[in-house]
Amino acid sequence: MLLDAKARRAVGHALVQWWTTPVDYDGQVGYFAKRSLSGLIRVLIGAAAAVIGCVVVVSQLSAVAPSPLYARAAALAFAACTFAGALAWWLAPWPSRLLSRVRIVGFDVGILLVSLLDTRALSGSFALSALTLVSFYIVFFDGPKIIVLHSFWCVLTMVAVAVRIGAELHGDIALVLARALAGIALAFAPAAVQFAIWVLRTDANEAATDPLTGLLNRRGLSMHIDGLVRRRLKGERTVLVAVLDLDRFKGINDAYGHAAGDEVLVRSARRLEAVVSGSALVARVGGEEFVVVDLVALGEAESTAEKLRAALADHTDLAVTASVGATGISAARFAAGDDPVGLLGDLIARADDAMFEAKRDGGDKVVFATQPPTAGA
Repeated sequence: MLLDAKARRAVGHALVQWWTTPVDYDGQVGYFAKRSLSGLIRVLIGAAAAVIGCVVVVSQLSAVAPSPLYARAAALAFAACTFAGALAWWLAPWPSRLLSRVRIVGFDVGILLVSLLDTRALSGSFALSALTLVSFYIVFFDGPKIIVLHSFWCVLTMVAVAVRIGAELHGDIALVLARALAGIALAFAPAAVQFAIWVLRTDANEAATDPLTGLLNRRGLSMHIDGLVRRRLKGERTVLVAVLDLDRFKGINDAYGHAAGDEVLVRSARRLEAVVSGSALVARVGGEEFVVVDLVALGEAESTAEKLRAALADHTDLAVTASVGATGISAARFAAGDDPVGLLGDLIARADDAMFEAKRDGGDKVVFATQPPTAGA
């Protein structure tokens, strides 16, 4: 047997997780946007659509077994739609998840109709190539359910095209079988590729995430910093770096147990996420130590650090406060540096020193280090 019982259970569990994981379409699109790659990807997707349209138009010029008028009209209508789609990719914003799926369905249906109406054997190759391009798009920008549905559609399309080609060529069973097998291969390969990408992405996320709070860990913070500071925002911005350490946290563990301590850590994580901007990076980098990196308006770094302190102050039964050390640097200066991870490390070290100063002064306060570091800038 290729897999033992333990391996089969592991694979089965992974497949169930892959199938049931919600599709984070906006997150996947945002991933490329944060790296200033969405424009290039839109150009490439539009170019692929335009090439498919050109293939359809050029094929109508062939003198080999010319298609009837209704088939030509359908092919040219499909080509016009692909050209319009290409222009939309080039000129319009990235489509919503619903519009993206509408385009997938429209493209799949159009490929089937053009392939069945075209009387030339070349249509089988056209269907295979065009459907493969759609598969690549779905692999990166949609989930397992859509890729599986598309795969079944690929099989049906290739079988239908193979049967039609076989009929045109006087029952060439070998050609029919070859086209049908090509469709089956096309059906399984994209789903397998997407599953493999999902496994790699999940492992990468777990390696960059704190398992208790779901926040970034130190590695995840370093991975995401470049995307944060290179975002295109209007107006001057300051990169705020704050280190927050919970005061007297050991007393909670000693008095109430580690389960209560974990509850406080999770609660603190949620409160920090609630008061920062949606693009801020929030990480747990030690037992009870957190780091927040955010882009704030000029002059608002100190007030933002105070909001973070106030968010963690809690006087319930599991009472905690936080000592906060913070520093800031202009976003333009940060982005101009050759080593953003190294510069972030310098900023965290300076904020950490300020945090210890706040702790020595009794805690539950903010100490802001106004002089930015010079290393890495």
